Amino acid sequence: MKFAHLPESLIQSNYPEMKIPPLWQVLYQEAIRGNHLLFDKKEIERFEEERATFKPAWDDLINEDIEEIATHLAGCSDLREMMDIIDSLTLETRKTVYFLYVELLVIWKHALRSQLN
Repeated sequence: MKFAHLPESLIQSNYPEMKIPPLWQVLYQEAIRGNHLLFDKKEIERFEEERATFKPAWDDLINEDIEEIATHLAGCSDLREMMDIIDSLTLETRKTVYFLYVELLVIWKHALRSQLN
């Protein structure tokens, strides 16, 4: 049986467009595969252990400092710049940023799912 060649753009048009910047699309796609590019793997293990027992609310995590960090991360033009910002943070602040990052991934996951239905 012979299959017709479909252009990639036609295939992509059948899937919902993610309404997030391209760099964040890459971060999301890698994260759902278990590759959290912005954070150290050993730290992620520790953060995940704590997250399993502690489910923080957004309001508990966000303060002026975290908002400023998030603004800087959102404005980054490349992965290295984002990693440098995260690496410069204290361990406790990195953990908070990681918790917010995971919550954001969940929000995007649900948004994408709702677009498919």
